[in-house]
Amino acid sequence: MRAVKGIIMLARVFKILILKTLFFTLIFLPVNDLFAAGSLNSQPSFGKVNSKVNISGNGFKGGENVDVFFDQKKIKSAKSEGNGDLKETSFEVPCSTPNQRHSISAIGSSSKTKAEKSFFVQPIPVSITVKASDPKPGKDIEISGRGFLSEEKVKIVFDKEASSSGVPAGSIKTDKKGSLNSQKLPIPPDVKGEKVSRITAIGDCSQSSANSSIYLQGFYPNASPSNYAPKVGTKITFSGNGFIPGEKIGVFLGDPNNSKSVANLKADKNGTFKNLGEFKIPKDTITGMKSSFTLIGEKSKKPVTISLTFQDFNVSITLSSYFGLPGNTILRFSGNGFVPKERVDVYFGGGGQGKGKLVNVFMTDDQGDFKNKGEFTLPFGIRAGENVFNFVGRESNKPQQAVFNVGAFTANIVPSNFAPLPGNSIAFSGSGFPPNEPIQIYFNNQLVGSAFSDSKGSFKNSAKIQVPYGLGGQAQIKAVGSLSGTSAIQNLELQALRPSVTPSTFFGAPESVVTIKGNSFAPNEHIIVKFDEVNVSEAQTDGKGNFDNVTFSVPSGLKGGEHTVNVSGDKSKATGTFPFSIGEGG
Repeated sequence: MRAVKGIIMLARVFKILILKTLFFTLIFLPVNDLFAAGSLNSQPSFGKVNSKVNISGNGFKGGENVDVFFDQKKIKSAKSEGNGDLKETSFEVPCSTPNQRHSISAIGSSSKTKAEKSFFVQPIPVSITVKASDPKPGKDIEISGRGFLSEEKVKIVFDKEASSSGVPAGSIKTDKKGSLNSQKLPIPPDVKGEKVSRITAIGDCSQSSANSSIYLQGFYPNASPSNYAPKVGTKITFSGNGFIPGEKIGVFLGDPNNSKSVANLKADKNGTFKNLGEFKIPKDTITGMKSSFTLIGEKSKKPVTISLTFQDFNVSITLSSYFGLPGNTILRFSGNGFVPKERVDVYFGGGGQGKGKLVNVFMTDDQGDFKNKGEFTLPFGIRAGENVFNFVGRESNKPQQAVFNVGAFTANIVPSNFAPLPGNSIAFSGSGFPPNEPIQIYFNNQLVGSAFSDSKGSFKNSAKIQVPYGLGGQAQIKAVGSLSGTSAIQNLELQALRPSVTPSTFFGAPESVVTIKGNSFAPNEHIIVKFDEVNVSEAQTDGKGNFDNVTFSVPSGLKGGEHTVNVSGDKSKATGTFPFSIGEGG
């Protein structure tokens, strides 16, 4: 009994050992050993990147999906035949696959059957040549090559070493034959010149590379200012060449190590620039001494120093005329020594500390000059004698004066009759007034007419007036220009009417009829005949101021003796008298 129990216990121990052994075997067994083995064929067994590979195999489960891997990357799936065979299928060797041994494997998705085959990726022999007409950083280089893949992107790198990734220059693309045909790329500005530089071309897909070398020249930049003797307050610019294409350039006044840039500019694709980096010279800059500007390229690092001398302003003015009369003098202005392209304000009438009235504004040219600019007509009403123009540049702010002498008009007026009778018509002529000016005519300070001067300032036989009645002695004629205020005065000696009356008799009895005639009255005026203070008759003069055959009756009841007969013009107030005697006892 004891022997049987021992045998049973021993059997249990062996069972446990067997189970443990099986467990640890499953745990530590390689994964590949878990799959059932199949077989795989590849045609060819070696090739280049992008080349076509045909594969087939067997030992898989019938009708299952079979995944195809290149190294660890799944690249395809296919379905096995009913008998478990993998019918021939193909794939392309992936881009950027290293030139070495690789693994092609096929794994059944349900059976886990695995078949594996080695594949060797071969290197692609490539070559490049380079040339450049101006081998400097930033300039173009021409690259030719062959052996690359069709229409492959090729990276170009300068000075690539084992310890350095080099300076990338960009990418170019091959043609359908895998060739590069004189394709251009700019040499990176970061590549150092004055040495042999190695150029590496790397196929983006094929990973094949080729090298070539070229001697890169250095940069010899130069620059010049727009003006070597600029005036303070003006602006200067800079032009230059020989810099790295597209690089930023700082402009320094004085020592570049101890100052900030006063202007910045950028070279174009040819490493040149023109009239850039504008800098306005401060007005408090010391003049007459040499100063220097230094231009330094951000990448080329080669300083270019320019010497120049700052100048102060020496402004001068010229007037188109220095004497003239108001109203008909048009002035234009010329000058030099101002800031180029600055606005100049022109003031007139300033004296002492005052600028005067702003009358014109214009701009100087590229040299700070101006010629026959502006247009100013001397206004009426300005005082005769010296008057001042002030010219002030808005940037240079250096006032400059010019003196102009204003003349005075000497006008005169001439009547057609210096001694007219009342009722006479007279006209006036004048000269010495401004051209084309309205002129007002006054008679004893009363406006009586107007005239208009011609292009020479004259008028003739204008403003006809009739001499008023009732005046005698001196009268004043005055002509005044409406715009200029120019005046001329002339005196007239007014003559009095001296009428005469002749009766048919100088004596007679009351109620006797007397016939009279008269002359030198006003033309066509009404006359009244009075015997002493009694109206005895009325009449009308003719166009010459005469009358004839006017009768009156001697009033009755008058005492004998001498009496007076008055004949008076109603309009002219002129009176002619004669004595008339009535006999005693009448």
